[in-house]
Amino acid sequence: MTTQRGQSAWFDAQTTAALLAIDPHGLGGICVKSQFGPIRDTWFAFLETQIAPGLHFQKIPLQIQDEQLLGGLDLEATLQHGKPVYSTGLLAKSHGGFVVLPMAERISPHTIAHILQVVDRGEVRHPQKTAELSPCMFGMIAFDEGIAPDESIHPRLAEHMAFEVRLDPLSLNDCSDSLEITPAVIAEAKKRLPQIECDVRFIESLMQSAAAFGVDSIRAGIFAVRTAKALAALRNQDAVTEDEVVDAARLVLSHRATRMPSSREEQELDESADDAESSNEEQSKSEQNPQEQDDDPNQNGDSDTDANEPKE
Repeated sequence: MTTQRGQSAWFDAQTTAALLAIDPHGLGGICVKSQFGPIRDTWFAFLETQIAPGLHFQKIPLQIQDEQLLGGLDLEATLQHGKPVYSTGLLAKSHGGFVVLPMAERISPHTIAHILQVVDRGEVRHPQKTAELSPCMFGMIAFDEGIAPDESIHPRLAEHMAFEVRLDPLSLNDCSDSLEITPAVIAEAKKRLPQIECDVRFIESLMQSAAAFGVDSIRAGIFAVRTAKALAALRNQDAVTEDEVVDAARLVLSHRATRMPSSREEQELDESADDAESSNEEQSKSEQNPQEQDDDPNQNGDSDTDANEPKE
């Protein structure tokens, strides 16, 4: 039996997949807390085949050597050919797409450090010309299959990803419906994203929300702003509205919360969002007023002159 709460959670999971397809590197990635099964397969198929069929998804093995990850001397090929042979690392092959991290809770801190260093720099060293750097920007999909309380992905890895979804509580009935998002919609949103405007008061509201929920990471606030812009692009808008701010706070900040905001903080957040929305409405009206004045015949100089002329 489908539950409203379960279906809402499923739609949120699909929405985060769509947002990640729009801005993979800017939003960092998504932590999917789920055991292997049909629901996880359905979610991943939605991302890989339905909305992002043209992007590359590179699986990173759990036990991987640095040369495989970053690129370097291919020892086997070198011995076979009798001369140095260099291989391109899996991260470099993921540029513009995604890296997929199965059993992310078991990845070694050493491997995580290498991955996050590339994520932060947005580039990777050439395996042969070590002084040369190549662009390397991708999104991360980390499958957290941990069961015990102490089995979870490394905090540094989690901090570098905007979203977290939990699929285990959902039933197959909850996932029976799907959002109508196509590759064309994602492509159009990608084009629109750089032009999306976000009022500074909305940005301040999201930062204040992060503080109110006890989120001390500045990266989380940045992810929230980028999520609001990606939502506006997905919804075919030119600017962020209060709806995107509320949704971005839920998708990015709720799973990071360490406390609930006080009633006073909630009131201040509401007032901040209302002020930003009012500012946007006033700006929109002001942009329309000059045209209205030009069309009004009573706004020209002749009307003033006629009004001052004495009557015969």
